[in-house]
Amino acid sequence: MKPSIQNDEPNLPEEASTSLISVSKGFISRALFWGILYSIGLWQVHPGWLVIPISLKLLWKRSKVKKMVQKPVHKVSDLPAWIYFPDCERAEWINSILSQLWPALQEHMTDRLNDMTLKDGLLYGLVFSNTSIGNIPPRIEGVKVYKTNQVSRNEIVIDINIVLASDCYLKAGFWSWFGLAVRDVYLHGTVRITLCPLLKDLPLVGNIDVSFITPPNVDFDMEGVANILDVPGLSRIVRNVIVEQICLFMVLPNTIKTPLVTQSQCEVMKYCPTEFKKLELLHIKVIEANGLKGTDFVFMGKSTADPYCVVKVASHVGKSLIKKETLHPKWDFTMEVLVEAAHVGFLELEIWDWDKGKSDDFMGRVVMALDQVYQSARGKPVSISLEGRKPLGNICFETKWFHLSQDIRDLEAHSPMQSETTAVLQVYIDCCKNLVNKKGRAPKAKLTLKCGHAAVQESEVQDYSQNPEIESEFDFLVSNPLTDKFTIQLEDTKYKTDLGIVRVALSELLSRPNYRLKSQPFRVEQTRSHAQIVMELQLQFLKPIPQYGS
Repeated sequence: MKPSIQNDEPNLPEEASTSLISVSKGFISRALFWGILYSIGLWQVHPGWLVIPISLKLLWKRSKVKKMVQKPVHKVSDLPAWIYFPDCERAEWINSILSQLWPALQEHMTDRLNDMTLKDGLLYGLVFSNTSIGNIPPRIEGVKVYKTNQVSRNEIVIDINIVLASDCYLKAGFWSWFGLAVRDVYLHGTVRITLCPLLKDLPLVGNIDVSFITPPNVDFDMEGVANILDVPGLSRIVRNVIVEQICLFMVLPNTIKTPLVTQSQCEVMKYCPTEFKKLELLHIKVIEANGLKGTDFVFMGKSTADPYCVVKVASHVGKSLIKKETLHPKWDFTMEVLVEAAHVGFLELEIWDWDKGKSDDFMGRVVMALDQVYQSARGKPVSISLEGRKPLGNICFETKWFHLSQDIRDLEAHSPMQSETTAVLQVYIDCCKNLVNKKGRAPKAKLTLKCGHAAVQESEVQDYSQNPEIESEFDFLVSNPLTDKFTIQLEDTKYKTDLGIVRVALSELLSRPNYRLKSQPFRVEQTRSHAQIVMELQLQFLKPIPQYGS
């Protein structure tokens, strides 16, 4: 037998080894600290250079601690949709299905994301690693399906109130360098799913459109290289940029379209003819504000402000003039927007104090559901207190609503005092045919649409196709249908050259049945090829809705 070798060194207990490590760390940190101080004195470095990094470090720690201990303020809008919207239904059965499917979906998505590399596009070389979508599934707080009298009979519209408070962890880097990570993503918003058109054969639906009704609430934590962007100031800018990109990508009227059948199959199997959206015109007049709290400090005298008002309805944003040095501004600012007849969405009025050379100061906000505005604030001035922890003043505004009518007498009876707009033009562009660029090849086409003095609208860029499918509706406010013209300018975005133009006089629609030009090809002018645009136009007139209670 081999003699046993005994270790004469005593076995240190676990507590002793832990204390030894802590003492070593303390010694190293103190040595580094005094070494840095000695270097500053040796190289005669001005101590002012240390103020900026130390200040940023303290602010970053403070924001982190504040974010961890801050208690959420529960608002009415944070409650489930079925509580404050009676026509929304609970969806616990969907949540039960999601909770059971989530472990399998989590494993599948984790396997797909890990070690995945993007091989084209702006993020070429981005590699995902150590990624997990989290153990907490999204929660459906309410579901609303619109009735046939609220939407077109050719579509099914579903609104889903979704809340995602995920413990996910997404780590990525470029070619395994510059590692950055995002974790604990929070998202709250209302997703609209539109199934259209309805078909008489499987799959029964031609397209699935997905979008947010209003910009969602988004929050997350960053780690790695991205942690640099989580300092105060930059953090807010990053989150605002992300929300703006979401708005441009999938907040109404922008949608994500998923076709289930081809356009030719859709036309053959279509259950009912295409119908335009059911719209109404909302005329908003912001009259004045009273009792505002000054945000500009004045050494001798009372504080004052330079207020202006921002009006938001869905993706439409309007801004009033700036009134200098007053706490009782009178704007008389008007704005006209088209909204869906179902009155989905919110009207937001925000007051800001303009500051030259720095960011503007927030002074107060009013948020009202469009249905509430329609029921209680139609056709008469309304004064509402601005939201905040303490009294911030009042804002006075007036709204008018107009139906869209096909009676020419409503155009003749319209008064300029009611609104600047007299009619609405709805255009559905189906496709383009025989488009070629200056080299005789398929262009990268974009359509620019304009009607009278209304805002210019653009289609998405169509990638290298002679017969691109547009399949989009565009709506325009018309001042004078007797003289205004509708034009479509086609452009090749690659070579920055014109592909032609289409002109339609709105007076031509006044002589057509129901003031409508049914789907037909329109010849593209100023082009050598026989290019055409297939589209349908509908002209409707404004009919004022009586004020509430009259």
